[in-house]
Amino acid sequence: MLAQKSKACALATEESGTPMFTWRDILEEEPVDERRKVAEMCCDIEVFRQCRSLILVPRSEVRVLSGSRHESSFVQGPMAITNNSSIGVRVENCLMDDAPNANDLYTDEMQRRIGLDPDRTIAFGTAAHMDNAAVTNLVSEGGVKVSAAVTGGIRGNGGRAGDPAYYDEAERRYEKPGTIVIMLAIDADVPDGQCSRRCSPPPRARAALSRSSWPRACTAPESPQAPARTR
Repeated sequence: MLAQKSKACALATEESGTPMFTWRDILEEEPVDERRKVAEMCCDIEVFRQCRSLILVPRSEVRVLSGSRHESSFVQGPMAITNNSSIGVRVENCLMDDAPNANDLYTDEMQRRIGLDPDRTIAFGTAAHMDNAAVTNLVSEGGVKVSAAVTGGIRGNGGRAGDPAYYDEAERRYEKPGTIVIMLAIDADVPDGQCSRRCSPPPRARAALSRSSWPRACTAPESPQAPARTR
């Protein structure tokens, strides 16, 4: 997968750095490999790897609070929640100059290629490779099961909310690219209001850790998505 991704990214740019192919060209050329199970999370969630994606598939009804660019709200009973590796900064930057819905079209097509319905899938994106994702399962002192699937594409750029913006719209370039994605599952009947409140500590803790590791960074973290089991 690493070799395939590197080859595709190399084909995507000339020596000058100008994109030669579009995201459609790259997705069409990449092979679709078999889906393989890599872990399990609470709330009856199975975790799979396929192509550029880490796929969380709930086997029972869940309600999800999503901080995704595409679905920033509560979603009842999604087919899957995915975290997807990028196809390269130069190619993805060209999406900024494309149609207003170009990023949505790109994300939807990525989901279709791995057999998911985009209308029922919550999708995230990051520069991190999904083979480097970490999945952990814990049980609180009160017996509540909590799981997290995390990727960190923050080499040298960890930050916190309130830091300067990292995308210069006038120049069409990223100052410091990078994303941390946390997919948090709580095996409890959590009301919507409490679910929103419980999503606040992870970004703050993540930002503090990133800040202590990379003190000169200046990007703001994104919100996590939290599948909360309904009974």
